[in-house]
Amino acid sequence: MSAYEREYFDSLDREIARDTQGFDGSTIRVAKQYDSFDALNRMTSATVSQNAPAKSFAYDAIGNLLSKSDVGAYTYPLAGSARPHAVTSISSGNINTTFTYDPNGNQTSGLGRSISYTSYNKPSSITQGSGTLNFSHDVDHQRFKQVAPEGITRYFDAFGVHAELFLSSNSQWYDFIGVGGSMLGVCVLGSDNSVTTRYFHTDNLGSIAVITNESGAVVERDSGACPPAGEARPEERLGQAALPERAGRPGRRRVLSSRNSATPAWCASLGCNAIITGAVK
Repeated sequence: MSAYEREYFDSLDREIARDTQGFDGSTIRVAKQYDSFDALNRMTSATVSQNAPAKSFAYDAIGNLLSKSDVGAYTYPLAGSARPHAVTSISSGNINTTFTYDPNGNQTSGLGRSISYTSYNKPSSITQGSGTLNFSHDVDHQRFKQVAPEGITRYFDAFGVHAELFLSSNSQWYDFIGVGGSMLGVCVLGSDNSVTTRYFHTDNLGSIAVITNESGAVVERDSGACPPAGEARPEERLGQAALPERAGRPGRRRVLSSRNSATPAWCASLGCNAIITGAVK
């Protein structure tokens, strides 16, 4: 869904830059600089373009991330304990929190959130502060309803078609456009019968990088490369301005958290776009 894309790689086949041209003729280059790796080819420092500060990383002998310069120091269970890769706390940095897990390895609390699960290890509710999200699943354990303070979202999937209905004082119908398993865009029907169409342009990992309108003009674009270690970038909320607002779930996250995903919430602090819920072994 772009006029063209050109990728640039280093000698170890790591992508270091990408040129993307939209249908409006504009071109953006996203560049990455990986500064150093250890003997196991694990990134120890990196700089992303767009004037972002350098980040440093440290690991333990079994591959756990011990520290990130922009987050803090990570603590894990003692050697020989259950769930050796489950972060128990983050401290001494920008984030200070602890995490707890149930016997199945599902994260039950952390970063001010508390999560309850079904018998099949999918979230039934997530609470943060005074707000709670409740989820309902069908016999195949697929989410078909979300109840949030802002309203109710119902999910519909059949014959390769995905649609969502948001019910509130300003209800909206979202008809997602997909071809061959790829999400290309969405048509939004408002309660006033207005229709808004947006098209998604993805990067090589399938994340939405650019959103265009009906005439092909760019209405939103991420401002830089995906940060190292896979954490959510500031543009994780890409689509919040480009798509009609709905239940506090911006466009890009809504696409990524369809009813088939285990949970709708992401935790950038864990360093690898880690889902904040879901079993950790």
